[in-house]
Amino acid sequence: MKVNWTAASLAQLRDISTFIARSSPHYAKKIVDRLTRRSQQIATFPRSGRGVPEANDVNIREVLEGCIASSITCSTTRLTLLLRYTARGRGPKIPSIV
Repeated sequence: MKVNWTAASLAQLRDISTFIARSSPHYAKKIVDRLTRRSQQIATFPRSGRGVPEANDVNIREVLEGCIASSITCSTTRLTLLLRYTARGRGPKIPSIV
């Protein structure tokens, strides 16, 4: 199944990369690569991750990568990915997605 990145998620991915690249272009690339690999994991295993209790919907899943949560809405034909900052992870707050 294909993962559909929302326009907001793509913009957030760019913002994450730009923010981290200010201090480490190398680490920014690694983070983007890791988030991209997570989306590939989600495509292969759509029910991976945990349910999002506050969403109250079994079709919404969440996988963490550091301080970024990838929330996935699953349907029978489509996976939609959203990115958001989460306090559960470690790392700096990224202003554009807080």
